[in-house]
Amino acid sequence: VGRDGDLYSVGSCDGGVTGHGDGETRLVPTRVVALARERVVCVAAGELHSLVVVQRGAVFSFGHGGNGQLGHGDEVDRSTPKWVEGLANERVVTVAAGGNSSMAATAEGRVFTWGFGTNRALGHGDTNAQLTPKLVEALVKERVVAVAAGGAHSVMVSASRRVYTCGQAADGQLGHGDENNLPTPKLVGALGGEQVVGVSAGEYFTMAVTVDGRAFSWGGGMCGKLGHAD
Repeated sequence: VGRDGDLYSVGSCDGGVTGHGDGETRLVPTRVVALARERVVCVAAGELHSLVVVQRGAVFSFGHGGNGQLGHGDEVDRSTPKWVEGLANERVVTVAAGGNSSMAATAEGRVFTWGFGTNRALGHGDTNAQLTPKLVEALVKERVVAVAAGGAHSVMVSASRRVYTCGQAADGQLGHGDENNLPTPKLVGALGGEQVVGVSAGEYFTMAVTVDGRAFSWGGGMCGKLGHAD
């Protein structure tokens, strides 16, 4: 995102993930002209799709749509940004893009998810795919301020700086001390009284940073990615 709110993208054209509407791979950052009239404030790159939040709180998506992760009510690929109408009545402040899923948090602290639901990553209590954004009812009593989407799990931070996770747990990436998939968000009790302000989710692992600058990691440790010297 440029200082004037312009969006730039670079990389493979496969499935339209760069948003330029053509079949050319970009080797250097190139302005996405389809959003030239918008001021971009937040972006998220998933495995094969992208999400964009503009200053007025609207969300645009583009790339692969095969699992409904674009949120347009279908499974069609989009090579240029398209407005996600299912969030028309919401002012979105941040988004996260996972392997085949998407997340959005609003100014009011509500969180919406959509896309591939097989591993329960969407947090709606089932394994159904969602082709349009759906409110995560389990967190309506919390004000969500940050979200992160992994390969098949979701992470949410509340205004009270507590962390919730749901979805696939095969490598312990949910942080609950087991490898049981969770259909709805559950508080990560192992963080105790830590005041978490930011989270990030990889394909099989999760990280959190606290208000005093400490970092925590959990999940799959292959290649030493957790930083614990093993």
